Amino acid sequence: MKIKLKKQGNIIYILSFALILVLTLCLIKGHRSTQYYKQYGNPEVKKDEQSLRFHTPYLSLPGGDYELIVGYSSAGDMDVRVSDRDFVLKASPADSEGFQAFSVSLSDPVDDFCLSWEDPGEGTEALKVYEYELKTTKPVNADAIYSGLLFFLLATGLLLLKYSGILSKLSKKDIAVIVLTASGILLSSLPLFKGYLVYGHDLMGHLKRIEGLKTAIYQGHPIPLVYPGVNNGFGEAAVCYPYFFIYIPAFLRLAGISMPLAYNTLLFLINLFTGIFSYLAFKTITGDELPAAFGAALYLLFPYRLCDLYIRASLGESIAMTFLPLVIWGIYEVAAGDKKRFWILSAGFCGLICSHILSIGLAGLFVLFMSLVFIGKLFKEKRIISLIKAALLCLIVLIPQALLLSVFSGHINLSEISVGDFYRYALYPAQLLMNDASVFTLLDLKDGISGEMTQGIGLVGGIAALLILLRLFKGCKKNSFMSAAGAFALILIFASTTLCPWNYLDKLPVLSTITGMIQFPLRFLSVAAPLLSLEAACFLADLRSGGPADHRAEDLAADQSEVPGSSFYGLLYAASLLVIALISASNVTDAVLRQEVYITDITGGFLRAPYMEYFPKDTPVEVLSDTEPHTSNVEISDYKKRGNSVTFSYVKGEGGGSVLLPLFYYPGYHAKDENKASLPVRKGDSNRLEVILDEKSGSGRVTVDNSIYFLSIYRIW
Repeated sequence: MKIKLKKQGNIIYILSFALILVLTLCLIKGHRSTQYYKQYGNPEVKKDEQSLRFHTPYLSLPGGDYELIVGYSSAGDMDVRVSDRDFVLKASPADSEGFQAFSVSLSDPVDDFCLSWEDPGEGTEALKVYEYELKTTKPVNADAIYSGLLFFLLATGLLLLKYSGILSKLSKKDIAVIVLTASGILLSSLPLFKGYLVYGHDLMGHLKRIEGLKTAIYQGHPIPLVYPGVNNGFGEAAVCYPYFFIYIPAFLRLAGISMPLAYNTLLFLINLFTGIFSYLAFKTITGDELPAAFGAALYLLFPYRLCDLYIRASLGESIAMTFLPLVIWGIYEVAAGDKKRFWILSAGFCGLICSHILSIGLAGLFVLFMSLVFIGKLFKEKRIISLIKAALLCLIVLIPQALLLSVFSGHINLSEISVGDFYRYALYPAQLLMNDASVFTLLDLKDGISGEMTQGIGLVGGIAALLILLRLFKGCKKNSFMSAAGAFALILIFASTTLCPWNYLDKLPVLSTITGMIQFPLRFLSVAAPLLSLEAACFLADLRSGGPADHRAEDLAADQSEVPGSSFYGLLYAASLLVIALISASNVTDAVLRQEVYITDITGGFLRAPYMEYFPKDTPVEVLSDTEPHTSNVEISDYKKRGNSVTFSYVKGEGGGSVLLPLFYYPGYHAKDENKASLPVRKGDSNRLEVILDEKSGSGRVTVDNSIYFLSIYRIW
């Protein structure tokens, strides 16, 4: 009988796997991948501020053969460009619409496929595009295959868990922990399950970084100093904003995945690891799995975090908030827990170093505050050694980034990043607790954050702040970790509001420089958010254990029974706070989902998003429209430019000579002749890269390129 049951069970699993396989194939086959692009009824025509050319919408396409069919009217013949090919668009018949087809072969992926033409001085009326159709013989992305593969892996993984018997061994408590954490991850990820992107404040800047890194890798620069193709081909400094985690969507883009799916994959991973890291950190500090899962769910649904992720589209800070729980956990271990686990603090800061520079400073303030509170214990128990070890491990990752940043900071417009009037962006106390979210529906974008976008702590954070006050006034164990961490969270909340006199403090020169880089007081809430969520988890642990403790796992007996009545009060408290968190989270996600489509699976033009802060200092914007090389006492031929790499042959007259290239001058560029001998490069007119040719050589061939990351450190220094 047992053998029959086993065979029957195996047959069920085999059939289940076959069903998964069939569903996967159906998903791949049935998912409609874009094979053509149609835009009828006067497609939007804009003037590019970099090339000064009129163009149809930019499209992102892989290499391949395409046919572009245009319906238009034109008074005369027009010189037009499709991708990098020049064509002549014949004048349309009198009083009727003309049609013309162009066959274009792309050897490389492009980000700015379009039909473009120069401004004839008469505006867009000189050429009127009525219809625009793009055809190709193959899908322009691999979204169907990728979606099918993800479904297959997920379904097969669940089937294997069931087959192995792991699921049947889970206790009710384990199931509750998994459900709580997984629910937080899925609910916070609701805006991701769509095939497009909506507008976000910093979205285009981060999509540009993804596309820039993808292009750099494709062109042979896996660790780039300068993003190729950006700013009409002049390039843009890459190392001023950490891009370690941007490799995930960049590699997906290289694999043919559309930008919306690649970007949303990264956002889902942010939510996934935020849930995992916060649960592990809170579990150690509270000593109880259920409160830890409860706190992780609150953090995932925290209003500030969701606004950061979706409305502000602040990708770097959102990634950094994934690692802040590790920083809290790490300083807990160093100051009050197992000092041998100092590496957790290092891991948290390494994550910050690889994601968001400003968050390093904010997290550093928290660690400094906690170190001062526990300074006696740090020296008495020799925990200071663990803190030093953690710092040394971080330096291994920080030093290369800091060296390059220090070099590049002298060449770019960092002053453009600085935001004046710090007080203007502070929250009114009433705004601090609001659960609603706005996405610039009432005021113009230029009016800033304070008047339009609510990004506070919500009612959830307000209740957690009251719990912190309760803990402090109740007089918990002296120097307890949670008392100190809670006090720091209250300081951050105060600093983010108009109650803090930033309008006076900001007049101090040193402080104004710091606040200018922080940009707005709301950023203090990025560190307050996990601390408030942890406090809410600790209060639930208090209810379950019968009273406040120092929340150390080793102080809680594994078989400790709950105090009579604690289950009811704990359940009531947890349920109430989760409902409030869900309400505020739904307000944010609804505000996002109600927006119109902004980026589709074929949208391009990411490399053309200008950000003046990464331009070389004092660069005139007009230079971007001049993409031709200029020479002095030299004639060049066979000129080729591919991203940041340039090759050309030259014949020079007597004496010196130079070539001014359509590339911004950034550290790390180098030039070599046909004998691999180095040629000097320097900053030329309008901050363009200038190659100085050898006076003794009358002719030759030159190659200009960027060094990769590690070689550049040696070269620059």
